[in-house]
Amino acid sequence: MEVDFLIIGQGLAGTTLAFELLGKGKRVMVMADSKQPCASKVAAGLYNPITGNRLVKTWRADSLFEIVEPYYQSLEPMLDAKFVHPIGIYRPFTTIDEQNDWMAKSADPQFAAYVAEVTSQPHNSQLFHDPYGGVHLRKAGFIDTTMFLEASKKYLQAKGCFTEEMFHEDNLSITNTSISYKGLKASNLILALGVGAQQGNLFSWLPLHELKGEILEVNTSFEGNTIFNRGCFMLPAGNGRWRVGSTYNWRQPDYLPTEQGKKEILEKLNHLYKGSVELTNHMVGIRPSTKDRRPFLGKHPAHENIHIFNGLGTKGVSLSPFFAREMADYLVGQKPLSKEVSIERYFSLYFERNVG
Repeated sequence: MEVDFLIIGQGLAGTTLAFELLGKGKRVMVMADSKQPCASKVAAGLYNPITGNRLVKTWRADSLFEIVEPYYQSLEPMLDAKFVHPIGIYRPFTTIDEQNDWMAKSADPQFAAYVAEVTSQPHNSQLFHDPYGGVHLRKAGFIDTTMFLEASKKYLQAKGCFTEEMFHEDNLSITNTSISYKGLKASNLILALGVGAQQGNLFSWLPLHELKGEILEVNTSFEGNTIFNRGCFMLPAGNGRWRVGSTYNWRQPDYLPTEQGKKEILEKLNHLYKGSVELTNHMVGIRPSTKDRRPFLGKHPAHENIHIFNGLGTKGVSLSPFFAREMADYLVGQKPLSKEVSIERYFSLYFERNVG
């Protein structure tokens, strides 16, 4: 069998890139082992244009959030699944100064597109700590990543574009014009393996870091229809169930839930939500993060037909549509990649290891 592109990995990066390349009429095969851990499947799936304690616009917000919701919504009919939840985010203020600041920002053209409402009154003073009110954000919500990825896999399988197999770099044969893998021949190979990229030799020189994140599922007596986010997020899962998180642990990159992680999330939740909760589940994922918090896109410095699309970190839902499109345009149309995301910024590390 011959294809134009063999994509290794079926998380958010591999899946969105596969759809972009298929949309350009290319022959694509996605290879993944569904039994292996996948951060995209554990992720809460939030997309949020205003982030951090200082409530600032996220990197490239205007470009990213112009397409996030339309992109995923356009895939729902094709995949015959509902996974987009554009329910907005409510961010409580912690001070009067913050309230005043956002009253002004709501009229600022740089922020107006993301502000649905700024309120000086508590959202629900009986259940939430928000004495100064808060800001309701639009172009925000969550993607049910598990449903999206499962529906995408089913679609790719039906098209003959998916193979269930663990990738082993040792089985790869590379020439100047193609790559071969167990009888499958491809013009190009793209690694979208998340933290799994560190297990091989091709891109192990890139500074990809394992960022462990823990998420809790809890039952409450409160039924909400928006996401609450301050210190931690509360994401509604229906019938009083909520997903709450998350943690950021660089020191212990394993898949074991920790008491420390649970305690940290519950303490942050206690500063946001006044009601009682019943813990029902404790999940762990390891995100592929980068030192400069910018994704890894581009071509291997020694192999013209081997590429990487990785390092989406904690913002995979919002980054993957935009950069999958940029990566596909680069692969098919030879359009240059943005310098901020091109792995050329780290080529010196490759040459230090392999040439110096």
